[in-house]
Amino acid sequence: MKHHSNKVLAIIKFGQDGFNLFRRQLFSLCKII
Repeated sequence: MKHHSNKVLAIIKFGQDGFNLFRRQLFSLCKII
């Protein structure tokens, strides 16, 4: 059970990192335009 929750936390963290990266790329793209 603990391993499963760790897996979920890892997925959530990965999603947050991906969202932050996407937002940063979008911001830099808007700055270029």
